[in-house]
Amino acid sequence: MTFLQSVLLGLFQGVAEFLPISSSGHLLILKNLMDLQDVPLSYDIMLHVATLIVVVGIYHKKILVLFRSLFRFLLRKNDESDKKNLGMIAAILVATAITGCAGFLLQDLLPENPLIVSCLFLVTGLILTASKAAELFWKKHPDHPVQSFDLKSGLITGITTGIAQSIGVLPGISRSGITVSAALLINTDKKDAGDISFLISVPAILGAMLLDIGELDSLFAAVSPSVLFAGMASAMIAGAAALLLLLKLIRSGKFYYFSIYLIPAGIAGIVYFA
Repeated sequence: MTFLQSVLLGLFQGVAEFLPISSSGHLLILKNLMDLQDVPLSYDIMLHVATLIVVVGIYHKKILVLFRSLFRFLLRKNDESDKKNLGMIAAILVATAITGCAGFLLQDLLPENPLIVSCLFLVTGLILTASKAAELFWKKHPDHPVQSFDLKSGLITGITTGIAQSIGVLPGISRSGITVSAALLINTDKKDAGDISFLISVPAILGAMLLDIGELDSLFAAVSPSVLFAGMASAMIAGAAALLLLLKLIRSGKFYYFSIYLIPAGIAGIVYFA
């Protein structure tokens, strides 16, 4: 792998990790087009770590607030102001548990090849379209309460987004796309849907990194440290811009716009790789 190839892969990882277009699917197709199929999976994990740093950086205040509410709860000093935070913590814990169990079973369910990724691009596009349909449905039924992140709704959101994140391990299914869509389908506030999607990604990426940490020797045997760090740096820069853009689009109700790209991309991939 060359320096330029790593930078290019990092840019696509940073953009596709947050925009709902599937980073793993785009990396797989790019590796295939650049004849880099022998690059170990641990390289992809390290690019995910780079985008994890972006999430922590942008959400650091929210993460600190969640930990504060958790400590207050453990010390039995929590009050009404901690209610939403504790509900969100419950959602994160439940989603993480489901992802750890179901994601492990699903990750090898389908072989990783560009044709299957192209088919799943279509699925992701349809999921994004469904999220807009759900938004319009809930607008017509204002009597249905918006998920408020108390303990009960936090558990419901955790189960829903946890199952969605598990399916998101399939290359071609966007993790952010399916988790935000799942939250919107159960009438979660748009801002909260974006927040919970990226907060539950933190333990998921950390878990994947820990499982793969023993393969770092093989990674550095295939990719030099300078080339790896160039890819991680480009992923962080592109990721920060993409995450800020996506949060704005989610809150403005334009999240589904990415289906306009994914559906034609999926069809073009099916035609090209079939």
